[in-house]
Amino acid sequence: MGRPTASTDWSAVGALPPTWTIPSNEQTLLELAAEGRLDVASARETILALQAELGLAETKHFPEIGVGVEYRRNASGRKSIVPGMSITIPVLDNGDPAVAIQSARIDAAMLTLLETLESAQQDVLTGLTRYRDARDRTTVVRRDQLSNAIAAQERSDAAYREGVVDLNTLLMTQRRRIAVERNLVTLELSTMQAMCELRQAVGGSFDRQLDVVEPIEIEARCHDIEQEDAS
Repeated sequence: MGRPTASTDWSAVGALPPTWTIPSNEQTLLELAAEGRLDVASARETILALQAELGLAETKHFPEIGVGVEYRRNASGRKSIVPGMSITIPVLDNGDPAVAIQSARIDAAMLTLLETLESAQQDVLTGLTRYRDARDRTTVVRRDQLSNAIAAQERSDAAYREGVVDLNTLLMTQRRRIAVERNLVTLELSTMQAMCELRQAVGGSFDRQLDVVEPIEIEARCHDIEQEDAS
């Protein structure tokens, strides 16, 4: 600034933004969150633990309850995550009040899972919106404002060398270009932050093969099985 013969070219050092392959499909991101988030996995495994502890695993005397994750489309057309549950009442059920108690505990765990899934869905959709907004703003500034500022500064340089414009005009175009480039760096940072937030919202990775919570097998306790056999 103040030196008309000095170059205004400069570059920021570092990988900005990261080279992550972000799925563009909302449903894919929601599925990643359902598979990769630890809070969702914890709520799901709580239900499996209740099934095992309450004797719902490997028994014919109590209802068989299955738990899963489904995607349903609401009235507005947006797909949402909801837990799915199926209950099969066997013929040998004797109507013991313990069945009602066990079902109530499973229902409470299902509500916790639903709340966790809804929170995960909100985090993903909010993060995706922020990322798209930041990315679009960055694209507009780089494509339109920066190219125009560079062209104006180059024309001003040529005009100054030919004596058509004065130094103040040249400095004004240089300041404008520098301001646009600084704004672009700020937007690039916002885009990277939004990418990190979205990556955290889906569970830490955009790759299904990485950071996915492994399934945990929970079996009924030995004394529970013995009591069922004795009955």
